[in-house]
Amino acid sequence: MILSDVEIKERLQHVYWLIGTSCAGKTTMAKAIAAKHNMVYYDWNDHYARFKAAAKPNDQPYLSKVFEGPDELFSQPIPEYVEYLFGQTEEAFVMVVEDLLGMDRDVPIITETIHIVDLVARVADPNRMAFLYVQEDLYREQNWERDDAERRAILEYMNRTSNATKHMNHVTEVGVVTGSLMLAAARRSGVRSFERTRDTTVAGMVWRLEQHFGLV
Repeated sequence: MILSDVEIKERLQHVYWLIGTSCAGKTTMAKAIAAKHNMVYYDWNDHYARFKAAAKPNDQPYLSKVFEGPDELFSQPIPEYVEYLFGQTEEAFVMVVEDLLGMDRDVPIITETIHIVDLVARVADPNRMAFLYVQEDLYREQNWERDDAERRAILEYMNRTSNATKHMNHVTEVGVVTGSLMLAAARRSGVRSFERTRDTTVAGMVWRLEQHFGLV
């Protein structure tokens, strides 16, 4: 069954979307709000392997793309790398929506994602979406310091390259470009944005998001 954007929006009124850049605090915020308001927490990264396994080259070329090794992956020129990242998440978005449509509609859901502001804006009301971004200097300083499963897996794979430091710096610059494009998309789509700075606290950001989502 193929649903229109309007029908998807109607069926996903119980879903809250946190979109944002790396190091902006999406996971921290989503988990905190989920715990506080008895929501189901859904992170598309937890399903990434399943999405790749289900991808078909003709339909999902980015998810289906196979690299010869870590050097080829991490050495992509910035424009191609950014295109690859956006392409993967856009292809996975269809699968994310299918997952969400199949979940219990009586329980609120909070989900986090990256790259696809424009697509979420088509299927969610403005008060169900928030875009989180981080100051560039803070991103550069902390991006590789985060201790989470996704970051550890990336670093482990990157350490198998011919020059891990070079590739870390390159991927950081990819993140800067990607973040700038995402912020522009959020502003273009009219999605409310929340910046993480050095003075931002978890409690303070949770409160701001709760107010925006109408949870308090």
